[in-house]
Amino acid sequence: MLFLWTGVAAPHAAPPDTRSPPPPSPGVSDESTSTRATGVEDDARDLLRALGARSVEPTSAARTSWDDFEIEAFLAQDFDMDGRRDLALILLQRGDGEEEPSSRDRVVVMGLRDAAGFHAVQRSGCLSLATDEGGMMGDPGGHMTANGRGGVVFGNDGGSAWRWSLAYTVAWRHAAFRVVGVDTHAFYIHEPGSEEDVSVNLLTGEYLRNRRGPPRTHRHTAPLIGDCGALEALQSRTWP
Repeated sequence: MLFLWTGVAAPHAAPPDTRSPPPPSPGVSDESTSTRATGVEDDARDLLRALGARSVEPTSAARTSWDDFEIEAFLAQDFDMDGRRDLALILLQRGDGEEEPSSRDRVVVMGLRDAAGFHAVQRSGCLSLATDEGGMMGDPGGHMTANGRGGVVFGNDGGSAWRWSLAYTVAWRHAAFRVVGVDTHAFYIHEPGSEEDVSVNLLTGEYLRNRRGPPRTHRHTAPLIGDCGALEALQSRTWP
């Protein structure tokens, strides 16, 4: 068996405004989420076959087999509005057995479905962060939810006294899965009023800082979900 169902990881801290709750666990009825783990395991195999890659390089140089990953979260909904349920997965790297590894990578895989199966499959090693990237707050990633408009939000949060959160909104646009929105939130727990928020719409180029309008604009592009360089540049950008 390629995958072992582990359930959906619950957030370790109360999410800020940009964060949404994780999908329901198997067996809970939801219009955009599959309810059978066995079914999603079969779909996951088909999705990776359609991807056509025998190995994955999420964040490290080491080539890792897909057999080293397990399903952490899944979302079945119609991304391209053709009436068929497509699929998004967060795959979590397995431990090596007796000892818990210091870091476990995550890989997001998304694909469309038609009568012949999955197609237009893409992967990303940067939408859902590795388990050691949350600082003192611990595991930052593994959060995925539908946004109600055909898109998916991938949430990450962490920090120490300085807390942060980072959410990517992904949608099917211009014949590909693209990051169409980025929302960041940060604050210092010992300093009231230190909150910093930025919400960026990468389709229109508009952004809001600290929720104050009117929206400002920037030269924009909606990068492919696997373009980690573009996403890192957005994270490090200063928004006036």
